[in-house]
Amino acid sequence: MSGLYTIYLVEDHPLMREGLAMVLENYKEFKVIGWSETLSQALQEIPKLKPQGVVVDLTLKDGDGLEVVQFLSKNYPKIAILVLSMHDEELYAERAIQAGALGYLMKEESSETFIQALKTVLAGEVYLSSRISKRLLFQMARGKQEDQEGVQQLSQREFEIFRLLGQGFKNKEIAEKLCLSPKTVETYRERIKIKLGFQCSAEVVRYAIQWWKDHEG
Repeated sequence: MSGLYTIYLVEDHPLMREGLAMVLENYKEFKVIGWSETLSQALQEIPKLKPQGVVVDLTLKDGDGLEVVQFLSKNYPKIAILVLSMHDEELYAERAIQAGALGYLMKEESSETFIQALKTVLAGEVYLSSRISKRLLFQMARGKQEDQEGVQQLSQREFEIFRLLGQGFKNKEIAEKLCLSPKTVETYRERIKIKLGFQCSAEVVRYAIQWWKDHEG
């Protein structure tokens, strides 16, 4: 790895964002060329600035960081994406990789580990903790995912809708946010209900709200 790498930060906590910028300033091969604290700002600025790497948090003021990952992966696949989050990697690391990120790192890790992860994704390689890497390799070796339980068995779209239900959004609001029809949202809700083993939609909503409070609230 050589040369200067331009980095864009998507992080809604000022202290964390400023801390990341300070860490990167200590390395001559990195230059922070912009930052945003909202989903909408990130989607507007990143295409204009065209950074080589983007560090993104999952929880933003106006949306989900995975939307940034999916957008960049689809439209700007050459941009290396590292997800840096406080959320449990057991739940989110695999989803982040599936969405198009090259790496997932917990915020509790050291600045040295952060730099190592960033260098890894900029080199076009995947960065995950050894624990998650072993789990994914085990799943690949088995060729199936029968050991998954709870929300881990939900597809990416089902998980998005489940999280929005947990935040109190109604079908129509979810449909608008995800550019889906209300009928399609209802279909996904039915799949979620079946996978989680509930008898009615109200049980799904109650569970989603409690899950959100426990994991992200």
